[in-house]
Amino acid sequence: MHLLILILTHENVKNRLVREFAEQGIPGCTIIESTGMANVINNDEDAPMFGIIRHIMNGEDEKEPNFTLLLAMPDETIPKAKAIIHDICGDLNVPNAGILLSLPIDAMEGVGGQK
Repeated sequence: MHLLILILTHENVKNRLVREFAEQGIPGCTIIESTGMANVINNDEDAPMFGIIRHIMNGEDEKEPNFTLLLAMPDETIPKAKAIIHDICGDLNVPNAGILLSLPIDAMEGVGGQK
């Protein structure tokens, strides 16, 4: 088992991803609204110089929230999930496209988990 973690920087793909996961038999996606470090620094009133630098570099004042998707799945399902993510999100190596990682799960209880 692995925990697949996807941090999306664009909300517009979130629903498409979840729908495609469900259609492809990948259940149990948990979605958490999250904020990245750059956004916190950008909005930090105690450090206005960081916000000014970021604004100059990116031309952004406010950034939409990120969404962190968590999916616990069998190892053999990882390639299918990654293919769906790449299909919908494109190349994650493009700046601000998102972050994808997986972690091994040693134990899991609850829905679909074993004691």
